[in-house]
Amino acid sequence: PRPQQANQRDNATGTMTEASGTTIHLFPKIVRDTSPAPPVSEDIDLVCHEIHEACKEGVGGDEKKGRVKKMIGKGTGWGVDTKRVVGAIGPTTVEERHMISLRYKELYGEELSSTFEQNLSGDFCCALRLLASSPPAAECCIIKKACEGLSTDDTLLYSVICGRSNADMEVLKKTYFKMYEKDLGKLLIKQLSG
Repeated sequence: PRPQQANQRDNATGTMTEASGTTIHLFPKIVRDTSPAPPVSEDIDLVCHEIHEACKEGVGGDEKKGRVKKMIGKGTGWGVDTKRVVGAIGPTTVEERHMISLRYKELYGEELSSTFEQNLSGDFCCALRLLASSPPAAECCIIKKACEGLSTDDTLLYSVICGRSNADMEVLKKTYFKMYEKDLGKLLIKQLSG
């Protein structure tokens, strides 16, 4: 009989190799990769353009509609072709959405999540903003939401943090601090004690 091998973890890449030789990646390679971004495909540019056009739909060349939108206020979704936005971003993979959010900022000088926040509201806006974020950033937003208010939403919080490797938690801690300038470890101790 062969002796069983222990699971091994590579802290540099955040991967876990089981004794069977299977490697488990929680976050996509593009998120973990620190090398320069790969070349952007034309498809990514087309999706960015489609989203941009859908978010300015009804405002573009018609000055009257633009004034009406300003009167109603931002975040109303008035004039946004939501079906077009969903049609553009909906069928994409995690890796593609990550590239779309990076490329959108390069093309239009604004974060994709900010574009959604300025033009939409409610749960639909929240869902699109999460889709427009990298997986660690989206999960940090979920953690923050779970810890807001008088009580912690334990179910929401546990769905993000349970079963994470140390490498995954390190990615979340760094991302959370970068986004909110707060220590995620201290926050979790405070929220989960008692």
